[in-house]
Amino acid sequence: MSGAALSFEMIAKIIAVMFQTNECAGPISEVYYNLRRTGRPVR
Repeated sequence: MSGAALSFEMIAKIIAVMFQTNECAGPISEVYYNLRRTGRPVR
């Protein structure tokens, strides 16, 4: 359980970095938002 939470935090940090550096952060953040809401990476 702690391992899954750790990897989830790492993914969140990676997405945060992509937000600052990439122009493709829009669709990525949308997928991440759906993943947090529904538990599935659906657009």
